[in-house]
Amino acid sequence: MARTSGRSTSVVSSGSKPCTRPSPRCSCWLPRGRARWSPSSRTSASPATTSSSSRPDTSASASRRSPRPGAAGSSGTWGCRVERLAYEWGESPSPDDLGETLDRIGAAKVVFLTHSETSTGVVCDVRELAAVAKGAGALVAVDAISSLGAVPLETDEWELDAAFTPAVSLVRALEVALGLILDLGLEEAFDRHRRLGRACREGVKAMGLELFSPDDDSSAVVTAVRMPEGFDSTDLVRALRDRFGITIANGQGDLKGKIFRIGHIGYYDVFDVTTALAATEVALGDLGVAIEHGGAATRALEAYEDATRV
Repeated sequence: MARTSGRSTSVVSSGSKPCTRPSPRCSCWLPRGRARWSPSSRTSASPATTSSSSRPDTSASASRRSPRPGAAGSSGTWGCRVERLAYEWGESPSPDDLGETLDRIGAAKVVFLTHSETSTGVVCDVRELAAVAKGAGALVAVDAISSLGAVPLETDEWELDAAFTPAVSLVRALEVALGLILDLGLEEAFDRHRRLGRACREGVKAMGLELFSPDDDSSAVVTAVRMPEGFDSTDLVRALRDRFGITIANGQGDLKGKIFRIGHIGYYDVFDVTTALAATEVALGDLGVAIEHGGAATRALEAYEDATRV
């Protein structure tokens, strides 16, 4: 595996010459002739794959940050044309939408995808989306920061082109995390996350609350819950932190104050989930929310055990 170095970065795509753009903020791996772009931890923009052709190259990205589905073009920081597929919060990117956009663009260089959208708890079908992108001759870069190790992500089988350069401390943390996964086995890690997701969702429903994220095993990373009408999830997040030392997440953007999110990815067990659910019951009651009390933790444990026996 060869790595470029210095202030210049060459990102190579099939059938094009390298394009050199001075930048101290990114690096590029070129394993077996496949181009992979990698931002450093300081990079805030997402540069598209570029070449030295006379016209701007094009990338497509799927996003949930625009209010309505559709595509919007823009000139990126890195001199590339970016087409963004925008969706309502909580919706998953559609392979059909991506295919239509790629047909319209013509000769797109790279498609950027987010596997697990932690702001809503939605995990998209990367395999289908990648197949569409590959069929159009584009590279596929996947943001898998919250999904890798929790749900399947077959980088070789699905022909994904993705890499990232974390800080050294994150590499050491990754070494420890991978050791934990290897001790148990990857399939066991997937299964444990599925069971934790089921436990959390069933506990939430036992309180009489409405799920925002899908009520199925794709939600193995984060459970997103609608805050009851007339109440602000910001108050719940603060109450859990200040009274119990428990951290959950608020909604983001348009969903701030409207949903809250309970994460169950990584080194957690079912008792972490039941503790969070029990504390949520108490905090919601203190806020004046009318919920079913006393059953969330029990139902979560039952769901976890039922899933174990399946």
